[in-house]
Amino acid sequence: MASDRLYSQIIGGLKIILPLVAIGSMSTMFLMSKSAPDQTKLPFAQSGLVEKIRDQQLSQPYFSGTTKTGDAISLSAVSIRPDPDVSGRVLAKNVLTTLSEPSGNQVTLAGASGQYTGASSLLELDQGVQIVSQDGYQFSASDLKLNIETLGMIANGPIQGTGPQGIITADRLEVSRKNPQDGFLIVFKGGVKLIYTPQR
Repeated sequence: MASDRLYSQIIGGLKIILPLVAIGSMSTMFLMSKSAPDQTKLPFAQSGLVEKIRDQQLSQPYFSGTTKTGDAISLSAVSIRPDPDVSGRVLAKNVLTTLSEPSGNQVTLAGASGQYTGASSLLELDQGVQIVSQDGYQFSASDLKLNIETLGMIANGPIQGTGPQGIITADRLEVSRKNPQDGFLIVFKGGVKLIYTPQR
């Protein structure tokens, strides 16, 4: 079919173009299939490519890479497609993102719906957002915003979940760090409540 040939041509072109873009950039890189675009510009968030595949959708995409500070990032989804209303933005379904510090600690983020805007390097998740860290935190949120350059994260509540200290609820959750070598700092804000349950 004509659409199948067009899709094959586009994918073939991306495998040539995207590695060249990555070679010219010293920023963190993501890998999509065998190509390696600039980390701050996921392949289908680039305006020129978005226009070419406006009516296309990719199933089960997977991206992974390492930031300048040594953090590993992976992102997968059931499907992604260009936003028909906003240039440079892609829409995704059932998104799963994992952030791994050089020390080994991991933070996993999930949401039934998401979008990525290349210009701001901003990944936004909503609908059943889950936040799980390897050091014992597990929370749900109504939505979440992650800057993939700085790894700064803001989740809006109601925030509900558990941590090493017990059951925690709040209006807002922020994850950040002052220096690249520091671990992630989790801060709760607004109506914070803790039901202390000491570990035995």
